[in-house]
Amino acid sequence: EQNYKDISWIAFGYDLFSFIILMGILIAIFRRFWIKVPQLRTNREDIAAIIFLAIVVVTGVFLESLRLLAESVSLETEKFSFLGSSLAGVLGFFDLNWKAIYFGFWYFHIFLAFAFIAFIPFGKFFMMLRILISGKKITPPLNDSMEILGKEECVLRIKNT
Repeated sequence: EQNYKDISWIAFGYDLFSFIILMGILIAIFRRFWIKVPQLRTNREDIAAIIFLAIVVVTGVFLESLRLLAESVSLETEKFSFLGSSLAGVLGFFDLNWKAIYFGFWYFHIFLAFAFIAFIPFGKFFMMLRILISGKKITPPLNDSMEILGKEECVLRIKNT
């Protein structure tokens, strides 16, 4: 039975999107901390969001490399998983129990992903959803607004923006 992550286009897609997100994070860091664009006001929420997202994506790539090592995945999959296989090539020089490391790191990555999801209501990501739903920055609690509008209207408003 083939793991869905071993399908070439899925392996490539995961790594491609991870690469795009990492490039976006690097651009955000460059604009906010290196050239300091005056229109970008950076506060602790922004820094936390950038760090959280970066850590989740980097640990995801690291997790894929551990999976490739632990499951002895075919060369066909490895060539499409360009980030994971590159890191697996470096880590493969060490003779370790990759299955145990993969298992433990998987839980660590999931914990980070859930922590990031728990952070969303306290950051600007939630504000983006609020504006998509209501069209305004200041509204009643988002849950109440969404309940009043209904699922269909909320989905329609998100799709139409």
